[in-house]
Amino acid sequence: MRPMHSGQVRALGWCFSGLTVTTVVPFARTDRRPQPAGRSEATLFAIAAGTAIQNRSTRSHHHSASSGCLSSRGGSGAALRIPPSAEQVGRLFAGWREELASCRKFAPTARNYAAARLMSEVGLRVNEARSLDVADVKWELGRFGKLHVRMGKGARGSGPRERMVPLINNARATLGWFVEEVWSHFDDDASRYGAPLFPSERKNADGTSARVGDEALRASLVDAAARHLPEWTDRLTPHVLRHFCASQL
Repeated sequence: MRPMHSGQVRALGWCFSGLTVTTVVPFARTDRRPQPAGRSEATLFAIAAGTAIQNRSTRSHHHSASSGCLSSRGGSGAALRIPPSAEQVGRLFAGWREELASCRKFAPTARNYAAARLMSEVGLRVNEARSLDVADVKWELGRFGKLHVRMGKGARGSGPRERMVPLINNARATLGWFVEEVWSHFDDDASRYGAPLFPSERKNADGTSARVGDEALRASLVDAAARHLPEWTDRLTPHVLRHFCASQL
């Protein structure tokens, strides 16, 4: 594995200098009704996401009142997930980013960092993130570029539900840095069919990189939180980052 060169250090600087995680980030499906004129694409996505989240929150609240406890969508008795603040998430990623200059294994550490950052920026589920291919990043679409999420969670029995997610809230810079400066540490052909956006250190039988597992992404997030957000006593999971994304609407 090659050591990180000066270009990677420079990339870290221009991608993430002075970044705060406070921008609205959508992750729900867009409203299919005609949209009012004069609103930007990002605004329309945010309105749709906010409406979906509010509806889910209302349903969860009614269920909680009948069961006598405040529950999440996990069912009665489940504790409500309160996400960390924007300041806490900023500190988490700032500390994690600083590790990249001196960590023992640059490529997997940078991959885990980029995947977690992407989940907090656009509200992806962990399986949605790990299932992305390099070709799913549509740099040319819309104002910011878009992600083609092929393995979105569908209704019961309906199978995966696809959607397009705009690369707002600095997500374009996160992925641009990762693809240009980190991805080649895993594989040498990002253009091949099915090349995973977030590869594993493990290889397929043909020598190409396999896809990272969700447990690797979950474990790295827990470890990073223990180092850089010690006051967070609950387990920090990708789903909590998704809740954080919703809380910024």
